This record gives sequence, C-alpha cells and structure tokens, in this order.
Amino acid sequence: MRNLAGGTGLMSDTDFNAGTRSAPLGDRKAGRSTDLDALAAYVASLNTFDPTPARPSAAALSGNATLGKAVFASLNCASCHGGAGFTNSGENTLVNIGTLKPSSGTRLYGALTGIDVPTLRDVWATAPYLHDGSAPTLEAAVRAHNSVFVGDADLTMLVAYLKEIGGDEPAPPVEPGTGSGLTATYFNNATLSGNPTLTRIEAVDFDWGTGSPGGSVPVDNFSARWSGTLTAPTTGSYRFQTYSDYGVRLWVNGAQVINAWTDHSPRADTSVVVNLSAGQKVSIQMEFYERGGGAVARLRWQTPSNAAYVAIPVSALSPLAGTSANGLTASYFNNLSLSGNAVLSRIENVDYDWGNGSPGPGVNVDNFSVRWSGTLVAGSAGAYRFQTISDDGVRLWVNGVQMINNWTDHSPATNTSGTLTLAAGQKVTIRMEYYERGGGAVARLRWLPPGTATYATIPAINLLPN
Repeated sequence: MRNLAGGTGLMSDTDFNAGTRSAPLGDRKAGRSTDLDALAAYVASLNTFDPTPARPSAAALSGNATLGKAVFASLNCASCHGGAGFTNSGENTLVNIGTLKPSSGTRLYGALTGIDVPTLRDVWATAPYLHDGSAPTLEAAVRAHNSVFVGDADLTMLVAYLKEIGGDEPAPPVEPGTGSGLTATYFNNATLSGNPTLTRIEAVDFDWGTGSPGGSVPVDNFSARWSGTLTAPTTGSYRFQTYSDYGVRLWVNGAQVINAWTDHSPRADTSVVVNLSAGQKVSIQMEFYERGGGAVARLRWQTPSNAAYVAIPVSALSPLAGTSANGLTASYFNNLSLSGNAVLSRIENVDYDWGNGSPGPGVNVDNFSVRWSGTLVAGSAGAYRFQTISDDGVRLWVNGVQMINNWTDHSPATNTSGTLTLAAGQKVTIRMEYYERGGGAVARLRWLPPGTATYATIPAINLLPN
C-alpha cells in the first residue's frame, strides 16, 4: 500500500517503522490500526460465502433447483464455473461470453479480451450482473451468453439452482467424460480443405515415419484435425505440449494456446498455464499438416501432480457428439500372439501401410499384433470375394468361416478368398487378425462386391464395431 499506491498503509510512520514491521514478513501489524484490522477482516471474509435464503436446507435443494442442477451439468456450465468456488478464475482464464463492447474499456497496456469468471456462490445477492451491470436478473445474465441455448422451462429450473448455491452447495455438477479419444478427420491436402478422406476416434500420439496415417491418406501433403472434449482429472494448473513435424496449432477451451503453423523439423511447443477444475470439461482442438519426409503429431500435457509431459490418455478425451462410429473395433497388442491386454483400442477400417513407423500410441514399431472385429453390412445381393494385403501374417473370418489364412512371416503378399453369397443389407460377423515381426508393416482389407471388377478397400460405412 505504501510502495505501490503511495499511501500510508493505514498506520502512522512511527508504527510502520518500529522494529521490523516495515518488512513483508516482519513484526505483526495486527492491533496497530483500527482501519487496517477492518480491511484485513474484510479480505479474509472473501473466502467464505453466506448460506442462501432460497435453499430449503443446507443439505437439500428444492425440487426445481434439483432439476436445474441437471441442466447446469448438461450445459457444461462447470467449464467456466467449476471447482469448489464455482469459478475457474486464475491465470490465463479470461472469458468473453459475448458481452464485451467498446465501452467495456481496456486492460492495462493492452486490449480487453475477456473478463475474469465470477463465482456463482453469491449470485443470489449480487444483482445486477455481468461486468457492466447490464443484466438486471439471472435470467438475463444466462441469456447474454452467446454460446448457451436454453429453453424457457430449463432456464427457470437453472436459475432456481443458481439461487440455491450459496455457501452450502458442495461443488458444481459435471457430466463425466466418456473417453475413447478425439474425433480425427484427415484430408488429402495440407490445408484441411474439402471432404475428409478418413475419420476415426483416437488419441493424438503418432510417429508415422514415412508411412501413411491410414486409409487413402497420402504419405506426404496431408492434414488432420482432432476435435472433442477434454476432462480434467484434478484441480490445478495444466500445460499442454505438442511435438510435431510439420505445422501444428492447438486450442483449449476456445483459446489458442499453441501456434506453430510452419514447416519445421520435429520440435516441441508448450502452452501457457491453463487452470482447470476436477471434472471440468473443455473443448479441445488440434490441427496439423505434413508437407514431406517424416511425420510426427503428438499431444501431451503436464498435470498438476506431474513434472513430466505425457501423452493425454483416451480416458480424458471424448469425441464430438454425433461422430460416426463406423469401422471395426481394433485391438493392438505389443506381442505377436494377440495375448494379454490391448495397449491401444480404436474404431477404424483396415487399410494401412505403416512403413517403419508405429500404428499408434503405445504400440511397438515391430513385434506387435492386431485384431479387427465387428460386423460387415452387404451393400447389395450377390457373391462377394475378400482380399488381404499383408506384411507379415494375416487371417480372416467372415460369417464365422475362415476365408484367408497366411499366418506366416512374409514380404507384402496378396491373398484372396473364395466367394461368399450375401443378401442386400445382410449383416455378418467379420474378424481379421494380423502380426508384424519386423521391417515394413502393411495390413489392408479389400472386397470385390457383386457387379464390380476391381478390389477396393471396404468402406467404413459397411463396417460396424463390436
């Protein structure tokens, strides 16, 4: 107060300079100034919240507020109003819900890009709302959020819950993350343009080397976008790190935290601190392009309890709502015998030339095996043939019958089945198993549908996971 504001510190010079009182950790200042004691008491009170009179009891919500609590969770309100304080206020957490305007002013030495998130624990007593007091009611404050769309009935229940939070509500409700990975879309260009040629659900932890990511994606000159939701396991400060060759950029909770959209050799880029609360769900999106040569795309984080950066597990990543789950269930094992626990599971079609790279997070470059299983849906009636291209061993079952068996070490080889007659729309089981001993790795599954002359990759739309 004296050094920065040029004031007296609410005490006389004699009291301030006595003993070591002028030092930050010197003699106690309590009891020397009535005004300073009052200010200290006020600041201490900011960590506590009074109970709200709207709540029936400290242990229970009203019926309407209980329904509103579910609305709060479904709208993911905890993405901003999370943690014990019902706010994710902290470093690098400014938010613009769409209410900033020229009259809002500026930050010190910079533009005003967002507002610190307020607590909801005392909203029952703090009208009017928003940074400029432009919302006279809680209903108006909720409607002011440009990303929140809520019907009148749900709004009534949500506001009832907000009014009953006070100091008694233990913590904000959050919907649990479903996990399994992010929605990945791959494009056959370096600009993320046009229609994707491959879509699947996965974590981002790849070193493709000089191979293709899969499907009909080329070895070079491709791009990818991973999108979905990240669920924080604990409360605290997080940092994110990408490892890429070539360009990469990353957004977390709508804010760009990494931008290295350039041609470069393998390198790490690290974000600023992002504060998250336990159970908080935030949007996450990573974009990447590959120009030529080796290709690497990894997404890591440093959690509050760890000093090292590690790959973000699929359990903390959820795909976009409505993402197609077509394809087969793939289970990857770090051995040649398909034994033990799978180290990677995802949904995909089977069309890979991994070259000398790994198939994905946690999978060996050599000495691994894979099982793809699910349901095949026939597009039209007639006789079908199936074909595998593999390096090394492969075997295939359709409708419970083994159609291909080349369970041997071999260089890239093509194996073709006999015919199988299916009705239009008929669903049959399909399972392909594969192992890779060493060197290059190839695994492709094709079919020859009725009325066609060439074998083609089985489209994901004709494959359903287990």
